[in-house]
Amino acid sequence: MTQEINKILEERFPHLKVNSVSFFGEGETKSVFLVNGNIIFKFPKGNKDLKSFYKEKTALLLLKNKTDIPIPQLLYYDDTIRDFPIIGQSLMPGIPLSENAFNKFSPEEKSVFFKSIGTFVFQVQDR
Repeated sequence: MTQEINKILEERFPHLKVNSVSFFGEGETKSVFLVNGNIIFKFPKGNKDLKSFYKEKTALLLLKNKTDIPIPQLLYYDDTIRDFPIIGQSLMPGIPLSENAFNKFSPEEKSVFFKSIGTFVFQVQDR
């Protein structure tokens, strides 16, 4: 599978030098791969929710200069092949936030988390 991903990336992004590809995870509508240890590439699974790629690209571009909160940087986007958009973004440090991970937060960590969300919302609305 990773060889196939490597080939797709080289075809769609000829300027990208791919040194490594590893499976990173998947959701209901996307498969995610880590490329070169620092870029996340998302690929559609079938024809499900293809508009979400465009929405994610748009959101990342809109939020880029609106907040001090770190967000992934849009690095690559290609939708030239119908029904097969690809989005590449910077890898964010940390672990994905899940309900299980959140429940393990200390009260102080939860307070910092909620303050960060509040700051984010304020900055996005204010700028």
